[in-house]
Amino acid sequence: MKYFPAILLALLLVGCSGEKGSQQDGEIYEEPPQDAGDDGGYGDDAYDAGDDAADNDREYDHEYDHDHEYDHDHEYDHDQDRDNDGDGSDAGGDGGDSVTGCARWSAGVKVGSIENFSLMELSGITASRINPGVLWTHNDGSEEKLYAVGTNADFLGTFNLLDINTGDFEDIAVGSGPEADTTYVYIGDIGNNGRDRQRMRVWRVPEPVIPSTTPFEADLSGIDELMLDYPDDRHDSETLLVDPETQDIYLVTKAYEPPTILFRAPAPIQDGEVVVLQPMTTIDLGDNPELALATGGDVNPAGDTIIIRTKLSAFIWHREPGTPFHEAFASEPCTITLKLEITGEAAGFGHDGMSFYTTMEWLNPPLHYYEYN
Repeated sequence: MKYFPAILLALLLVGCSGEKGSQQDGEIYEEPPQDAGDDGGYGDDAYDAGDDAADNDREYDHEYDHDHEYDHDHEYDHDQDRDNDGDGSDAGGDGGDSVTGCARWSAGVKVGSIENFSLMELSGITASRINPGVLWTHNDGSEEKLYAVGTNADFLGTFNLLDINTGDFEDIAVGSGPEADTTYVYIGDIGNNGRDRQRMRVWRVPEPVIPSTTPFEADLSGIDELMLDYPDDRHDSETLLVDPETQDIYLVTKAYEPPTILFRAPAPIQDGEVVVLQPMTTIDLGDNPELALATGGDVNPAGDTIIIRTKLSAFIWHREPGTPFHEAFASEPCTITLKLEITGEAAGFGHDGMSFYTTMEWLNPPLHYYEYN
């Protein structure tokens, strides 16, 4: 989705912040957390995030180990479901303390600003599996580039994606693929604002190792084209999800009129193959049409946690081992009020799978960090 006119107008009115991210390896800057009493709803608390945005000029030095390994045996509070009817039971949960489980997701902190004029429309973000401390991201639209950004908000470099012809990049994921012991970057060419195409495409390429010297610019070739056709109507989507258990690809529609639909492309999918998407379920992101538009998402490396974001909120579902992917959405999600990102379209899990990052379409966009603790 394009925001250049809105961005330029806003810049003329309020100017650029010029706030800089950390330039030191292994460090991030952290601001005081939001009020822990946030209920994560769409009401006043959603707009209270604007008060926190004003605090972004207060920076505190914070040590963070970017080289941590993902522990598949980590302890995780699965009791994320809420008791909506007040009868003391969890909707789809296991009877645990659901409020405590959701509350363990921390309020976001601003790591820094991604200071590169080329990155004005960031629309997807996810953590590299083979480059510690690195996030993959891309701009909205037809620009055929993959960017590397540090978890401390430093710009690291650019991969030019060769021999592809894009329509509208909207989201990104990292996961397994055709070759064992190889991780792949999946870029969703899935935007369809004008509802003028039935066929979406996902570009898949083995995850590259970034050069040791930064900022870098390099070429990336050998990219698979996976063609996905909607079976019914022409949908817009800004959310790409890849199931690490099955390698199935999922698109979540950006529904200006409900329902939000989850579509599946079953694996395996070969380069050049056309797959007809299968509608699997609908997803409830709230009652306000303007605030319930899915603009990005991700699946953590273990496949047991799914995030979908809107402009102001993040919805997080737990998935029990062996459960079909779409069935995870039958449970009540944790709803988290995000740091203010009015043009926010990117949300992706960190390398540890127990944290996530968000950013937005803007000049010198902020990088926000959330963790489960």
